Amino acid sequence: MADVKPGYKTSEFIITIVTACAGIGVVAGLITQDMAGVLSENSQVIVGAVEKIVGAAIAIVPVFKYIWSRTVTKAEVIEVQEVE
Repeated sequence: MADVKPGYKTSEFIITIVTACAGIGVVAGLITQDMAGVLSENSQVIVGAVEKIVGAAIAIVPVFKYIWSRTVTKAEVIEVQEVE
């Protein structure tokens, strides 16, 4: 019988938390374009909107990938246990 580690002990969980925190930092304004350098005023408005969208995606996508990978892993373990 294969043992499944608790989700919070996996490398996928750690990577998910780090990337989600980075995305949340961008969306919350903690990470801004000022940190990357000075931009012209017109491009700052565009970059500001784009960074919010990208930040949201960075925060959301890894979470869903993590949930999916854990679901698949647990489903495989359950399948193996049923066969045994």
